[in-house]
Amino acid sequence: MKEVLEYLVKPLIKNVEALEIDEVVEGKVITFTVRVQESDLGGLIGKSGNTAQAIRTLMRGFTQSKQRVLIKFEGK
Repeated sequence: MKEVLEYLVKPLIKNVEALEIDEVVEGKVITFTVRVQESDLGGLIGKSGNTAQAIRTLMRGFTQSKQRVLIKFEGK
């Protein structure tokens, strides 16, 4: 799933080399932390958080029915 998230995020940012994605699995909860340059963070989140919400919705489609996906977006 980490590869799918990376595939979704890369076209939305300018500094692809700075992209870091951490994945933590705790039971039925999968938490992803996406770190990008501070200048790319606004484009990744989008106006009113619409882009970030769309990414979260797409990622939920790749999970099993009982799993929950959390995605955090951070600037560095």
